[in-house]
Amino acid sequence: MSDQQIENGEPRVITDSEGLMAQFVEVPVERDIIPVYCAFPQGQEMMPLVLVVQEIFGIHEHIQDVCRRFAKLGCIALAPDLYFRQGSVNGLSNPEQIYPIVSQVPDQQVMQDLDATVTWALENGLADPQRMGITGFYNNHEDKSITIEFYSNEYEPYCFLTIQDNKNNEIFKMRIYE
Repeated sequence: MSDQQIENGEPRVITDSEGLMAQFVEVPVERDIIPVYCAFPQGQEMMPLVLVVQEIFGIHEHIQDVCRRFAKLGCIALAPDLYFRQGSVNGLSNPEQIYPIVSQVPDQQVMQDLDATVTWALENGLADPQRMGITGFYNNHEDKSITIEFYSNEYEPYCFLTIQDNKNNEIFKMRIYE
């Protein structure tokens, strides 16, 4: 399932794609087509869906690997490229080069892209609408941060997307995908 390699003195997990469909797909959003990394077990339908929200460095190998890990567990994992309209961060490693791109991404656009990604999976018979989740990575702009929190118990599962300013004041909170 996974292989551990050493890179720059640090262990790195690499999940293979054997038995998976793992590639970028095109998802329509209004007048655009967004690239979405998609991984799921070959031949499966109506799987639990996990949206994987990228970090500042975009849909790089680690994000793709996270998607493959979920796919190995029987899920469809989708990671939409939330920055593609503002510019590519692929290959950039310096946050000073990345901030001007990601700081221009409007919150409304992010929510539209996540919704369109879920709709694509449902319309293609790949996702079970009763079994959806979201996970993500910390994204810090100079003036705001985005976090995704989720909690589930036998009474009420929920997930919130929260945006805070640089003083941790909540400026936007939205309940998403129960």
